[in-house]
Amino acid sequence: MIYTLTMNPALDLEMHIDHWPQNEVARAKYSQVDVGGKGFNVSRMLTQLGVSNTALGIVGGFNGAKAERSLCQQGVQVDLLKVASETRTNVSLVNTQQQQHFKVNQAGEAIAHEDMVQLHQLLDKHLKAGDWWVLAGSLPVGVEPDFYAQLIVKIKQAGSQVILDTSGEALTLGCQAAPDLIKPNLAEMTTLLGQGQANSLIRSTENACLNADSEPMLSIEAISRIAPTLLTLGPAQAIVSLGANGALMVTAESVDHYPAHTVKEANPIGAGDAMVAGLVWRLSEGDELAAAVTYAMACGGATASLAGTTMASAKQIAKLLPPPTH
Repeated sequence: MIYTLTMNPALDLEMHIDHWPQNEVARAKYSQVDVGGKGFNVSRMLTQLGVSNTALGIVGGFNGAKAERSLCQQGVQVDLLKVASETRTNVSLVNTQQQQHFKVNQAGEAIAHEDMVQLHQLLDKHLKAGDWWVLAGSLPVGVEPDFYAQLIVKIKQAGSQVILDTSGEALTLGCQAAPDLIKPNLAEMTTLLGQGQANSLIRSTENACLNADSEPMLSIEAISRIAPTLLTLGPAQAIVSLGANGALMVTAESVDHYPAHTVKEANPIGAGDAMVAGLVWRLSEGDELAAAVTYAMACGGATASLAGTTMASAKQIAKLLPPPTH
């Protein structure tokens, strides 16, 4: 079984506009509301692919009820703790003319101590050997930053494997509990390693990644040289998301670059979660790491081409996969 845990879910409101407003009212040309939260997104992608999984998490209030209803309508199996705190709302604005977007996330309301006691009971009943867990997203107010670290220890003691996809202190402490894999982006990797290590990332125009304005950024070679340091922090493996420049798969033996797929991007939000879903599924099925990452990259690329946090279908993903070899 694959379990996902979403501690700080949301309703994701996406609105499309044709220009960035300056002290004026902007009229949305299109809008949609999806259930959000990184773990929930992973479960939605897995369910879309017909993969058995259970979404665990905390929901509350009107938004929480709507999120749970949406997950169930999509066929996601859930085991959720209902609390009094209202599930948050996140807002994405997409500028369709300039192909730009930004997202504003609410912090979420505080989780009471008695709710956390019940959550631990809910999680404990699912702990057993042979499963995969994805712990994803931020922690809400009221939850200690070592929550993921403590849970990772329990999951591994039960004989299961765990992927951690979070940020900040929760990621730093979680790494110390030795998860099987982490998925930081470049900014999160820099924060993890600290400013001293970050300064060793050489800025160079040679073989450089380019941003949207064609300005040189950190080269993939420079990032590859520093990425193995992540494993000294505790995780067995790491996949570093580089956005439009693909991803680096970091193991004790090598650092391998996987280019991003060339797609007409509609909204990249949720693409990383789709990538995690593809990765955990293929790893749980016993695929070699390279094959699992290749499939994961196709999941992320196909999902980035869709509006909102819509997850790609197996058919859309298949179009981005290399032809089978015989």
